[in-house]
Amino acid sequence: MKAITFSEDGKLFMGTSGVGFDPNVLVYLTTDKTLKQWYSEVISGPISNFAWDTGNSLYYIREKSATLQQQIFKINMVMKGAPYFGRD
Repeated sequence: MKAITFSEDGKLFMGTSGVGFDPNVLVYLTTDKTLKQWYSEVISGPISNFAWDTGNSLYYIREKSATLQQQIFKINMVMKGAPYFGRD
């Protein structure tokens, strides 16, 4: 795992070192302790960092690889991030 974050409802999201459109680039842990893929055919990795905005958007940095440029992406997660000190 390269990056982790929590949603407001307690899901643990993990960004991995999967390259390109690997279906396991962004996964989350369910309450029954299984891993599920999130937007598996849309998100390209490897993911190095996460940041939530004050709404439903999660930003991630895709690391530079041999075939891909480093970029920042915005994902509409249809949920908010977990509250943390310092965010309005």
